[in-house]
Amino acid sequence: MCNEVEERTVSTECWYIFISVFRFDKMSSTWIKCFCILTLVLLPYFVAESAVASPESLRKVPNCTLYKSESDCSRTLIPVCADNLMTYYNACYFCLEKLVSPIKYKYHGICTKE
Repeated sequence: MCNEVEERTVSTECWYIFISVFRFDKMSSTWIKCFCILTLVLLPYFVAESAVASPESLRKVPNCTLYKSESDCSRTLIPVCADNLMTYYNACYFCLEKLVSPIKYKYHGICTKE
């Protein structure tokens, strides 16, 4: 049977072999930096994708009572497709057009030819 000292020695040797194979002692700070930079670079992409690709059940018909003039509109790109197959920059621009012409909301997103 192994005694406690031998068990500790074996586990310590295994640990050093594990560290030497993956070089965690030398590369950990480099890997952490790479991971942080990669996260900062890719995070806006995934946030934007999730906002555009959200289910239509979460996107409701724009509330046009909020928008009365172009000064109320933001420059945030959230495309809205109308029944005239025109894509509007966002809900505000859709609502402003709706004030002057009889268009109806179709869906959030860029219009496609059907």
